[in-house]
Amino acid sequence: MGAAGRRSRGRRAGDARREIRGQFRNRSGVGAVSGRAIPTAVTALLALASVCFSAARAVDDEAPLPNIVLVLTDDQGYGDLGLHGHPLLRTPHIDAFASEAIAFSNFHVSPTCSPTRAALLTGRDANRTGVWHTAAGRGLLRRDEVTVAEMLRQAGYATAIFGKWHLGSQYPFRPGDRGFEEAFTMGGGGTGDIADFWNNTNIDPVMNHNGQPVPTEGFITDTLFDRAVEFIDASSEEGRPFFVLLSTNAPHATYNAPLEDAERYRDQPVALAHFFGMIENIDHNFGRLRHHLGESGLENDTILMFMTDNGTAIGHPVFAAGLRGHKASEYEGGHRAPFFFRWPAGGMVGPHAIRQLAAHVDIAPTLLDLAGIRPKAALPFDGVSLRPLLQRREAGWPDRPMVVDSQRILEPRKWKQSSVMSQRWRLVNGTELYDIEADPGQARDVAGRHPDVVGSLRDDYEAWWNGLAPTFADTPRIVIDSRRQYMTRLVTGECLSSGLPAWGQAHVRAARQRVVDDCAWAVDVERPGPYIVELRRWPRELNHPIRAGLPPGEPIPGGPTHRDPPGESFAAVRASLVLGADAYTVPVGEGDRSARFQVELRPGKAMLTATFEDDAGTILPSYYAYLYPQPSAPALDLESRVMSDSGPQGWWQADLGSVHDIESITLHGCGTGECPEAPGDFYVFVAEEDPAGRPFAALTRDPGIWRRFFIGEAGESLEIPVGAAGRYVRIQQAREGAPALAQLEVRGSAVEAAEAEGDSPNIVLILADDLGLGEVRSYTNTAIAPVDSPVPTPAIDRLAEEGLRFTNAHSPSAVCSPTRYGLLTGRYAWRTRLKAGTVVMHAPSLIDPDEQTLAELLGERGYATAMFGKWHLGLDWATTDGEPPSRTGDNVDYSRPYGGGPVAHGFDTYFGDDTINFPPFTWMEDDRVTAVPNEPVLKDEVLYGFRAEGYEFVDVLPETVRRSVDYIRDRAGGDRPFFLYLSLTAPHAPIVPPERVPADTGRGMSEFARDDGLTLYSNFLRLVDWSVEQVLRTLDATGIAEDTLVIFTSDNGAAKPFASHDHISPGFVDGVLLRGQKADAFEGGHRIPLLFRWPGRIEAARVSDALVELNDIYRSVAEIVGVEALTAGGQDSIGMAPLLFGDTGESGPQAPRTYGVNHSHRGGFAIRRIDADGREWKLIFGGQAAGGFSGGTPFDPFTAIGDTFDFETHLQLYDLTTDPGESNDLLKDGVSEAELELVLALLSRLQAFIESGQSRVH
Repeated sequence: MGAAGRRSRGRRAGDARREIRGQFRNRSGVGAVSGRAIPTAVTALLALASVCFSAARAVDDEAPLPNIVLVLTDDQGYGDLGLHGHPLLRTPHIDAFASEAIAFSNFHVSPTCSPTRAALLTGRDANRTGVWHTAAGRGLLRRDEVTVAEMLRQAGYATAIFGKWHLGSQYPFRPGDRGFEEAFTMGGGGTGDIADFWNNTNIDPVMNHNGQPVPTEGFITDTLFDRAVEFIDASSEEGRPFFVLLSTNAPHATYNAPLEDAERYRDQPVALAHFFGMIENIDHNFGRLRHHLGESGLENDTILMFMTDNGTAIGHPVFAAGLRGHKASEYEGGHRAPFFFRWPAGGMVGPHAIRQLAAHVDIAPTLLDLAGIRPKAALPFDGVSLRPLLQRREAGWPDRPMVVDSQRILEPRKWKQSSVMSQRWRLVNGTELYDIEADPGQARDVAGRHPDVVGSLRDDYEAWWNGLAPTFADTPRIVIDSRRQYMTRLVTGECLSSGLPAWGQAHVRAARQRVVDDCAWAVDVERPGPYIVELRRWPRELNHPIRAGLPPGEPIPGGPTHRDPPGESFAAVRASLVLGADAYTVPVGEGDRSARFQVELRPGKAMLTATFEDDAGTILPSYYAYLYPQPSAPALDLESRVMSDSGPQGWWQADLGSVHDIESITLHGCGTGECPEAPGDFYVFVAEEDPAGRPFAALTRDPGIWRRFFIGEAGESLEIPVGAAGRYVRIQQAREGAPALAQLEVRGSAVEAAEAEGDSPNIVLILADDLGLGEVRSYTNTAIAPVDSPVPTPAIDRLAEEGLRFTNAHSPSAVCSPTRYGLLTGRYAWRTRLKAGTVVMHAPSLIDPDEQTLAELLGERGYATAMFGKWHLGLDWATTDGEPPSRTGDNVDYSRPYGGGPVAHGFDTYFGDDTINFPPFTWMEDDRVTAVPNEPVLKDEVLYGFRAEGYEFVDVLPETVRRSVDYIRDRAGGDRPFFLYLSLTAPHAPIVPPERVPADTGRGMSEFARDDGLTLYSNFLRLVDWSVEQVLRTLDATGIAEDTLVIFTSDNGAAKPFASHDHISPGFVDGVLLRGQKADAFEGGHRIPLLFRWPGRIEAARVSDALVELNDIYRSVAEIVGVEALTAGGQDSIGMAPLLFGDTGESGPQAPRTYGVNHSHRGGFAIRRIDADGREWKLIFGGQAAGGFSGGTPFDPFTAIGDTFDFETHLQLYDLTTDPGESNDLLKDGVSEAELELVLALLSRLQAFIESGQSRVH
């Protein structure tokens, strides 16, 4: 399907505010949550009983959510602070903060970078998360781990990281995949890491901003604090609480500080002087941050923390605060860290010292506890909330054992560099014992004097190890999926290796060959197909020949850097790629910059190795490997497009004439095949909006206009994978005087532009579940209805007041799945395998891959597409035994992605629970579960299925609404229209209205509070209306209501056991009560509310009694966006454009539909016809029952009528014009000639519909 489209639309008011906000929009859409644990008694709900669940509140109702800022420095030890007695260092701002904060003096982290970050973010032991190293493939945070950023974001926080991430550079390990909507980071472990931009240093580095390379100016720490302040201001302006992880790479090597900061320490060795200078610079910036929080009025409501990630790297020879060891050590100096905490509004201020043992794993549970947010991680915390200590309630605090270790090998080894800690003792490496209170420097091993303590701590370690060991075999894998990441880049720092593979750029320059034989990347192909695999000695941004050496880079003041040594040459003659069982080899020639392989990637897990070899048989790793889809689109004729090449630095810009799906852009830097001059550095941008009139400096700062895909050297030729939509392509030379670009080639295909009058609207389709006609006030408070609905529905009624309300609208089926199929495909579900009922538990996808869904249709028209909520159309699950999934799912491999879901059928993104009353009970995001369901659920004492820990029914509807609101806000004001399908799970059972959903000022969402004067079901109906209200509020707040078509409807009629209990009727027509309920062929089973609103295009407060079906939405939307011919969908869909936009005079627009077909739960048909005089007839195939929940056996029209057929047993005929309540079956007392003729005509018409494969008869 198409990737994008464009329309002209005004930006939101306030250009300055929009420019700031535009930088902080989420471009990853990541996040994974589930609710708190529910009791095993969930089986009552699974039986669809109306059971009251007391919902735990998601946040503390009594206080606003606190802002959170955590400053985390790198390789700064406990002693590297002035307040801890350092004889040289000056850190006045941090010292002052510590004196006003709560200071933990016995706080511990992991001995190295990545493990500390994993534990801090998840609240779980780093080894348990898959992170026990900083390289060798063991620094990737397992996919099923849930970060505190994800949980805070789900509670309404704006989340951002600035600086060092170091938990994986590729999907699904990027910060944007793990809960950070704003990510401004360097690659890997810091500047000069192999995953970082080539030749980056602490001065003027190129940063990664939400996946785009961004050049910066100045010292990196200054830039990080500047960006963090901008984000804080933007979030505060939007009214959102914020979580900022400000993770500096300083004072980690390389040691290059601003000269003014290093000058004070000029008597020290150069590296040490700059190490101290970097710390002084951090202190200065920390002071700036505190000042800004105070000046902006945010300090009181902000939790501010300062800590470091491990022991000192090089500061210990000068001062170590009396601690033994340093970074990577199991002794105290390797893992004791400063931790200062301050929150004035929470009463948590200093000076106050806490000496109780605490650690990084405690931070996540503490922050969630203080914010009043229920932990939603699917996996239990290893840490605990420090709230009692912060509130000075130390009494009763347990002396809990804790373990830190420094593994840094391929497979963890028991007791390796370990420290088992209690309040008083440290057991090091399983044999050495230190009384840390009497001997903080760990100078005296007292194991021989305290064997009982040694034994007790060893037991603690054994329990800890035994809990971790089963997880070690679960290797995190880099996922190859072009939908998530169009080009995947593999670097040797992330390959699995028994040694330490090349992890820094200095190793690349030195042609390091260490442990190449077992350097293999663990990958998982989730998007199979034809790919290019490109092996490189040097990174793409350098685009340097494989064989060639490299001169030293430009030096900078301070200690040595990775770019100081020259790059060694390597005379490669061949390149080899091994992917699973497949091996490939290609020759390497002089001047080749890459070795390219065209491969067909098969789905599943595999190991990938890549090497170069010279004539002597010497092996060199391919330090960089790039995988991206093979381009299939033709090269565009740019000469016929508008081109320009002007500007002081020299740039080329192409207007492609319309939005295109751009697969690749190829730069040809030299026209003659040789490069007489040094190749130039280029920026490559793609934009959907006309950038005319904007200075280049503004364009580079505004990612809402341009998306930057490349910064680097073109050389002779370089193909840049894009995988995005755009109309404008701009190639900007990076510096004045750079060589001119010889040729530009763009491969892509045009995205068909909509031909409907005006812009293509955003489309929001809201589908309620089991909402009957009689449950909406605007359908009952009318002249044709004798009573009001007992439940107010002001938001839905607003749609009626501002749009068009249909009173004769029908779902194609009286139950869930078939209606949803018809809605998305415009085709009756009984044409598929689903002849009756719904899609059952773990059944495969009902939609054929060749069918075009509404989402795919709109995607090809340039729409962004998203779905949130109930799917219920089947999923293609992988199984552990190769057999089809069982109903319970006991053989389903939930760790694998499923097929056949929303993203397989045109939706760019999906979040929901598939079917709330069927297993698996877990959240699903895109094409996989967010947490593996492994807790058995029983129904009638028999296994029913499995649920994930933390999943709770009561969270489902509020959560999907929040996601929808976030999506609208993210898309508002953009250049692509969007299609949002919000598929509610209410008022379908289980009936679980929450006690309260707090107002969310950041999202602009109003409060929902349960009305104790109403029943649970009535409150559930109110929650449906609240859901609609949040969507309408967001459309209003973002200024896009007039650009948005809103459609509201239901999948079938009401479930009578719940509705009738609350004195809610199935609905009235002309004052007559409708017969039947959900699942029935009677009107109460499928006559449903249907409302359209499009301000300025659909006249307000109109009512239509024309016959329409939900299938008709498919073709109607196609007409609106300008699709003239449908080729793979819409066989049973009739466009409603005459009704929506036609003549609204006295006679009204002509109804396009004269026949309609409905289907009951048991597979019974009903067909209706409207005659020219408006008379409406309905024929039900079944006796005096409806073939649904009201009972009865339907007559199958697919079966030939035999001698046993009789009208009274097999058919019912109603004149709906005079008998809308279906109380008078015209066939029950005999058949007249006219009635016989009518019955035969309807039978014939249904037979034609069945046999022809379509029913588009007007």
